[in-house]
Amino acid sequence: MKPLSHTGILLLDKPAGWTSHDVVSHVRRHLRERRVGHAGTLDPMATGLLIVLLGAATRLSAYFTAETKVYIATIRFGISTDSLDASGQVTERLAPQDARLVTLLSLFSHPHDEIIFHALEHERSRTLQVPPAISAIHVDGKRSYERTRLGEIVTLEPRKVHVDTLDFHHTGTDEDGYPHLTVQLRVSKGYYVRSFARDLGNSLGVPAHLTSLRRVASGTFTIDDAVAIPTTGPSDLLSYILTLPQALPRIMSCAELTAEGAVRAGCGKTLTVEHFVNAPLGGIAAWLAQEVPVAIGRFENGVGMVVRGFPTTTSAPPDQPTL
Repeated sequence: MKPLSHTGILLLDKPAGWTSHDVVSHVRRHLRERRVGHAGTLDPMATGLLIVLLGAATRLSAYFTAETKVYIATIRFGISTDSLDASGQVTERLAPQDARLVTLLSLFSHPHDEIIFHALEHERSRTLQVPPAISAIHVDGKRSYERTRLGEIVTLEPRKVHVDTLDFHHTGTDEDGYPHLTVQLRVSKGYYVRSFARDLGNSLGVPAHLTSLRRVASGTFTIDDAVAIPTTGPSDLLSYILTLPQALPRIMSCAELTAEGAVRAGCGKTLTVEHFVNAPLGGIAAWLAQEVPVAIGRFENGVGMVVRGFPTTTSAPPDQPTL
């Protein structure tokens, strides 16, 4: 069966139990589209917004993944695991009646308590974070989780991160009597919420791990834009594709090319102000001709340079623009 060609993005609500690769494989199979990727991995236990890139949109992965992400996370205190979430093996467990947990639960009833405030404030100001050993980060050519599961002790270097917002939502106890806390975070690319659970537990003096995680936004795209993953056939997926002219203005500024400018950009040549209908203000922008993306370019000091070009022709459904 001949592969089709679709270009754009899908905003899907990933269910628990699916890996991000499972979603990509599902879309690839149903749309018969070879070029499928995603903008930011979600762990199998996590749910929520997954941006799936189709066709030429896969060339823009770096721009979509660079966006800040918003999560709603629940952390359970009193138990730690090797994966830092509920899917891992327990490495430490306190009794629910442990004095430290009893005290913590009491503090949670006063979210402005000094101890809770300072623990959360410490995480709000975090600029370096140690990723989980069970992660997909490469260590000497092999995934960290592969080395960990072979019994190796993996020590990962801290990575630069930032936290835009961290808001206290609610707290309580689970069916076993362990305290839990739910928060909402807006964080940078590369931030691990599992590491946040570990670090918050350390700040409060008790083991902890992540029990639920839902991504509710990535840049300007929100979970309200997303749909459950259709399983019946390609027509269901096709109806949800956002074309690049629809998606690009939500991640970067856009500039319209003249006919000559479109030809020059398509050939990777430099451009000047007269090659634009509306000249870019500067920096990175999407360059379009009659609403069709031609290139991602950088415009500085009156000169435009192509950073990433798009193919000039692709086979697309009648209701999609041809790139």
